[in-house]
Amino acid sequence: MDLMLQDTRAIVKVAAGILGAGAMISYVRNTYDEWSRKQEYEKQQQHFNQVLPFHTSYPVDEKTGETVRVQLGHVGDIVKKLKATFQAGASKSYEWRIEQLTQLKKMIEENKKEIIEAVQIDLGKKHPQEIYAPEINMPLTEIEHTIKHLKEWLEPEKVTTNVGALPASSWVYKDPVGVVLIVSPWNYPVNLALVPLIGAIAGGNCVFLKLSRHSTNTGRTIEKLVGKYLDNKCIVAESEGGQQMITRLIEEQWDHIFFTGSVSVGKVVYQAAAKFLTPVTLELGGKNPCIVDKDVDVNLAAIELHGESSSTVDRLALQLTTLSFTKTLNRNLLRPSREPLRSSMDQIQKTASVILE
Repeated sequence: MDLMLQDTRAIVKVAAGILGAGAMISYVRNTYDEWSRKQEYEKQQQHFNQVLPFHTSYPVDEKTGETVRVQLGHVGDIVKKLKATFQAGASKSYEWRIEQLTQLKKMIEENKKEIIEAVQIDLGKKHPQEIYAPEINMPLTEIEHTIKHLKEWLEPEKVTTNVGALPASSWVYKDPVGVVLIVSPWNYPVNLALVPLIGAIAGGNCVFLKLSRHSTNTGRTIEKLVGKYLDNKCIVAESEGGQQMITRLIEEQWDHIFFTGSVSVGKVVYQAAAKFLTPVTLELGGKNPCIVDKDVDVNLAAIELHGESSSTVDRLALQLTTLSFTKTLNRNLLRPSREPLRSSMDQIQKTASVILE
């Protein structure tokens, strides 16, 4: 009996040793494979950077000297070139992403005045500060945050391996999706064009940026600056085409579409993307009700509503659309005793449905 027990213990020790050695060998092999993949990836990026160097000059017609704009008949060729550029790996390296984000930051900082003046002309805003916060400061903050954390975001993430797949290991790699279409609206013509562009660049994608033709001066300014500061082999901007251009663009097969605009157009974009099972991000307008309870501080409610309505009330996607309160609050809330609350509440009544309960 004792002899059998000793033999059993010996077998267990040998088995444990074998399993331990196997686990160690598996760990070493996986570590080496991961190192080899990274080395190969870096070699590929160096090759791509040599074959496809940065190209930051804006396309110019040699005969006329004018900038070359995207025509409806050229859309297919441009998309093919963007896809070929992406497949060649031109936009995938960490260095390219940081370079383009840095260039985008430089573009905004060096042309603040020109951008603000263009938005003022298009939207009729008189004070530069009203434009600076959403159109200049927010994109710059987004770029700085992205540059700071991008290396961390790109690191492979080790995840739990299913017991049935042992002794293998499992990792999540963040790969670019491909060629992205971004369609921006007129109401925040800089912010809602550049913030999605920042994410697309950080993800290592090639981009076709369709700017709104309803913000004519801003669109042309951003189109010109993108052509001057960014890599035109990977990033194309267009501002002139309207409905026909958007209709033509969504006929192409993209790897992702980011659309900001109305619900009706959003449905059309989503339907077109469904033909190719293309992932879509929709940022659409909607209804934004405000209910004022009978027990609230009327003066405080008026101040809060004023703060909401004074923030670009004519173009904010979150602007107040329905105001509901009791009849007893009618006089005090809708007709405040002092300016600018009175003007603000007058504006709210013009743009929102007022419901008395």
